[in-house]
Amino acid sequence: MKSYFRFLSQNKLYTVIMAVGMSVSLAFVIIMSCFVWQNTRVNNMYPDQDRMYTIGGKGSLMSNLNMAQTMLDAIPELECGTTVLRMTCDPSSIDGNLLKRESYMAIEKNFFEMFPTRFVYGNADVLNDTGNAIVTESLAKEYGGEDIIGKTVLFAGEYELIISAVIEDFDDTIFENEQVIINISHESQQKWKNGNQNNDIHVLSSGVLAIVKARVGTDENILLDKMDRIYEKDINEKYREDSYLSLTRLDKAYTSDNNDGEYTGLKKGNSSLMTVFSIIVAFLLVSAIFNYINLSTAIAGRRSKEIAIRELLGEDRMSIFTRNLIESLGFMAICMCMAFILAKVSLQYVNSLLDSPIPVQMKFSHGYIYMYMLILGVTAFFCGIIPALISIRFQAVDIIKGSYRYQSKRTFSKIFIILQNATAIIIVAMTFTMNSQIRYMIDMPLNANTEGLFICRTFSGEFEKTLRELPYVAEFGRSLGSPGMAYGSYGFDLEGDIPRKVNLDICECDSTAFELFGFKIVKDYGVPMGDGHG
Repeated sequence: MKSYFRFLSQNKLYTVIMAVGMSVSLAFVIIMSCFVWQNTRVNNMYPDQDRMYTIGGKGSLMSNLNMAQTMLDAIPELECGTTVLRMTCDPSSIDGNLLKRESYMAIEKNFFEMFPTRFVYGNADVLNDTGNAIVTESLAKEYGGEDIIGKTVLFAGEYELIISAVIEDFDDTIFENEQVIINISHESQQKWKNGNQNNDIHVLSSGVLAIVKARVGTDENILLDKMDRIYEKDINEKYREDSYLSLTRLDKAYTSDNNDGEYTGLKKGNSSLMTVFSIIVAFLLVSAIFNYINLSTAIAGRRSKEIAIRELLGEDRMSIFTRNLIESLGFMAICMCMAFILAKVSLQYVNSLLDSPIPVQMKFSHGYIYMYMLILGVTAFFCGIIPALISIRFQAVDIIKGSYRYQSKRTFSKIFIILQNATAIIIVAMTFTMNSQIRYMIDMPLNANTEGLFICRTFSGEFEKTLRELPYVAEFGRSLGSPGMAYGSYGFDLEGDIPRKVNLDICECDSTAFELFGFKIVKDYGVPMGDGHG
């Protein structure tokens, strides 16, 4: 290695170009690999996720508060089940300080039995008292960690609950990182538990998850068939044909097409984005490797005398071959260290661009270390194999005569320059295509006015009053959804020669918001517009 480092110090420009290029490439490879790795291992901490299912409606994970228990009572293949309710409410507060998130999660007491979660302070038994609440670790840190225990959280604007436990954040899970977790049996939830719409399991509600665990060896198709028969019982004949249940395994729910995202309180992954990132990782590695091989081949002649001397002194070809691989591994290890620094510095910016439900993190647990070692090993091997093969291809006499430099430039350089240029063209083309798509999405016409408008996600009357008093707030409208971001959708059958299903996105707003968005009435059916939602 001493001779190799001496060679690098004598060719400083070559060394800088190689080190910078490889470090930058590896930095992006590390970030993208971490992103793909994290998104493919969501819920991995739950040991039985491969036999846990969410019961939802047609093409959805939305369920009913009585669904899980109904199926448990009727199907012996089910081992246990739980219900999760995620709703939006008036901002909660602790000691008068409003919480950043306006949603909460209401769970049954057995939730932590199905989903083992680390308790920082307290334990799951605190939910035996419906007057207690659990908060996440990130929220607790804002109030001094353990000092948050015993504080009162004003919930939904009228209910006071005692904070009795702290759990770790739901970072690498499918669940949204809600800051307040309460017992679903709390009196504030009775309107959901006992409401007429939830007595009938055929009525599904957003924000409700029914999760069941099947016994070992249970066939998923048989399980779904039994659930369908229970669900179809007593259902109106008009809706029977289009009404059935979906059964989504938990380890596939993150990227499932059934996942409605925020409407069910779950994180929604993008499998297409992960595929694109995997392809980009491969292209970056290939491009960086080709660049290294090209430069190594071009400058190999400067080490030819060293190779000839080693052969004349009796060093066999396998030893020279191994030496080249070790040198490549050492150089890549240095580039890898520099890449980690670059990746760490740029991680926050990358996360702001991705806006992924699970931010990219560079961890050093066993799985991540194996992944880093794999990246290093693959890169070092392919970067070293070609120069190593070239170094043992010719005899010492060929090197002394100069034919080594001529032959290497005539064959290997041309091949790899062509491959590198082809790879670069593909990457540039992909970049232009992705940039055009992103620009189109940003500038996509919404047929509505959005300039100068700001959306505040709150339903608090006190907050509205405060905003109206600000001198730079001209108008204040209420809206569920906005142009380009629907609140929900309404489906109906369109009659005609070929009947088809039509879905209309819904944006509910009052008359002020209607005018602010610049909507125009094309046809008036005589329905009056009031000050409420309409």
